Amino acid sequence: MSDDNETRVRHRFVGLYVLLLGLLGANMAGTLIDAGGLAIPIRLSVAAVMVVVIATSFMRLRQSSALVQVVAVMSLLWIMFLFVLTFADFLTR
Repeated sequence: MSDDNETRVRHRFVGLYVLLLGLLGANMAGTLIDAGGLAIPIRLSVAAVMVVVIATSFMRLRQSSALVQVVAVMSLLWIMFLFVLTFADFLTR
């Protein structure tokens, strides 16, 4: 790997690290701000953005084949399905 390419990759990962730390800080600041009923959806949205950043950059889903991308999306849908069923069971007891 050339020195210029290595520097570019290092800057990209440092930028991603700073972005994730900023999102973590926003999520933690959300616990201190009284947003009422919007507090949980806002923090879950920030967490979802963190998941998307990690999946697209560190797991390299943008450069992967279409089959790998479909499997990643279907696994997220499966997890959402399991959460919905779990919460439905919890709320009906």
